[in-house]
Amino acid sequence: MPLDDRQQQLCHDNPFDFSDLRALFVNCTLKPSPEQSHTEGLATIATAVMEANGVAVDMVRAVDLDLPPGVQPDMTEHGAASDGWPSFYELKDNPHRAHPRRTPACAGQYL
Repeated sequence: MPLDDRQQQLCHDNPFDFSDLRALFVNCTLKPSPEQSHTEGLATIATAVMEANGVAVDMVRAVDLDLPPGVQPDMTEHGAASDGWPSFYELKDNPHRAHPRRTPACAGQYL
């Protein structure tokens, strides 16, 4: 969703430098990609503001990842058949990750 004129002006007039920041949005919609997600629609406003201010932004849908419930770093050691949490942590911690950034052309298809 593009920013309106007022939002664009506020971003343009911002005196602060946020270019050293990264944000990872975890969309907890129940709809898998590529279905339309209203949660994502709302989040795109926040991501657009951040990107307009120089913040590197990524978004993933939790439902598209293999994230079993639990509190252990690797749930396969506790009975889960598979566990995507370790790779999710790598995504979160790696500033040079190799997956597409969120764009309107690939919305909902991040990993």
